[in-house]
Amino acid sequence: MNQFIEEKYRLKDIKISLKENKKNLKTKSKIRIAILGGSTTDLIKNTISEYLSINNIEGIFFQSEYNQFYFEGINPSKKLISFRPQVIYIHSTTANIDEFPSVGANSHQVEKLINKTFSKYKSIWNSLTKKFRCIIIQNNFEYIPFSSLGNLESSKVYGKINFLTKLNLKFFEQSNVMKNLVINDINLLSAKLGIDKWYDDSFYFNYKYVLSHEAIPLLSHSILKIIMSIVGKSKKCLIVDFDNTIWGGIVGEVGSNSIEIGNNSPLGEIFLRFQKYIRDLTSKGVILAGCTKNDYKNAISGLRNKFNILKEEDFSVIKANWNNKVENIIAISKQLNIGLDSIVFIDDSKFERELVRNQLPMVEVPNIGEDPEKYIFHIDRSKYFENVNLSKEDFARSSYYKTNAKRENEKAKFRSYESYLSSLKMKTELKKFKKEDINRITQLINKTNQFNLTVKRFTREEVISISKNSNFLTIAGNLKDKFGDNGLVTVLIGKIEKQRIDIILWLMSCRVFNRNLEFALFDYFVNLCRNKGIASINGYYNKEKKNFIVKDFYKTLGFKKIKGKKNKDKWEFKVEKKYAKKNKIIKIYSEK
Repeated sequence: MNQFIEEKYRLKDIKISLKENKKNLKTKSKIRIAILGGSTTDLIKNTISEYLSINNIEGIFFQSEYNQFYFEGINPSKKLISFRPQVIYIHSTTANIDEFPSVGANSHQVEKLINKTFSKYKSIWNSLTKKFRCIIIQNNFEYIPFSSLGNLESSKVYGKINFLTKLNLKFFEQSNVMKNLVINDINLLSAKLGIDKWYDDSFYFNYKYVLSHEAIPLLSHSILKIIMSIVGKSKKCLIVDFDNTIWGGIVGEVGSNSIEIGNNSPLGEIFLRFQKYIRDLTSKGVILAGCTKNDYKNAISGLRNKFNILKEEDFSVIKANWNNKVENIIAISKQLNIGLDSIVFIDDSKFERELVRNQLPMVEVPNIGEDPEKYIFHIDRSKYFENVNLSKEDFARSSYYKTNAKRENEKAKFRSYESYLSSLKMKTELKKFKKEDINRITQLINKTNQFNLTVKRFTREEVISISKNSNFLTIAGNLKDKFGDNGLVTVLIGKIEKQRIDIILWLMSCRVFNRNLEFALFDYFVNLCRNKGIASINGYYNKEKKNFIVKDFYKTLGFKKIKGKKNKDKWEFKVEKKYAKKNKIIKIYSEK
């Protein structure tokens, strides 16, 4: 069970760490979660709340009455409406299936019943989306723990397993249509735990909990990770040791041709499977870095073994030296310009794990143990890299960071930073929010912390609503240079108030810091304001733990501070007829 929900077993250590670092933690962010239950949900709510608290998030909860998820979904109560949920979790299970096919039913009858059941849930999702425009997390259905038909439950069209499988497929298909619908796969969770452990009949018949005591933390952990992804707190980077972590043996002792990797031995197959899993993580946008105590040439020679799945080019950064690994991890985070709390560190050495865990408590360091065949499960079951959706920028993220390394090497060739920037031949396309960019824009809004002036968060539905509202001015921009395309990396939202506009959100991805894109966007923004007859721009800076780098950003643009509070500054910029452009490096392509 440890590999499923490691946070549960780290609870005491994390609480101690939080207590020791309390002064350094910002105020907890808050999120309103409505739980519409098909069974008793108190323990689930309490466990989710505890997990959120560990991650410095305060969960504010609404719970429906027992088994009222359908009626609350179709016709939300005044209490739910006034609660204004940001996330709605529908906790229904196989126990809430109204009707299964009768034995001997034909395919037409079964299909009709599947559509009837699916339509019931679809009506809930449509009603809640129309009313609240928020993320909906919906359980699919776990398999039954008993089968009166035996194998026929799966093979016959009227079998319960066959029915649930087809119904689950329709749920997943609908989640691809409704982008605010996220399916919590309890069918998979129950399979991992074991269906007999998932259920506890005594617990159900006495207290109406469909899940066992053992299953509730697992389910709650899954919901937590979905919420963490929604609010942009999933991990971004996997740092791995090399020797006895991604291959067997010490390359400096046995040589690159004799390390255990590949199909020639059981141990080699174990590490090969692990490397394949890591490669799959990188394909969905997880940044991969290496941190190993070794001479650089020895470390690279290990990666060049022909049986390796992971090659040198798969790593955005490799620190192979004899330095303290804590120092190397800090250096990696700085080089990639990501927070330490975005990192998961994997090392076979208990000493190295404890060192990093004690000195860098914000880095996630799973206790992977001494069995290489179990390494993969400590990452997978902990859901560090959970996603609710994937954008084209996610698929290309690894290449972005690799090309950044080329940019850093190029920088050394120039005497001045301005000359270096000019050599990149940068260009940007700036445009209002488009339908095809909504997922990426929402992702940026909820993940960007450093260059983020107001640190406001919006759901996908809220972004869509803003994009259609003429009272808002929206800008999204990419950045290309001679090394490649960084994708959509900057977003601005302004709310128009007669002849004034308030910048309610302005952010930029950390991977394009200090390249003048902010100046190019501001030039474009001022021109739009002038064309709309806007006389003044108000900018706001909301102080957070991570966005101190933009504390005086408005000052660099020529704004004047007109009001200052402890954690919030207000700035003003007068839109004059004569405006001196601040960007002289990046070529702007704007929509016609």
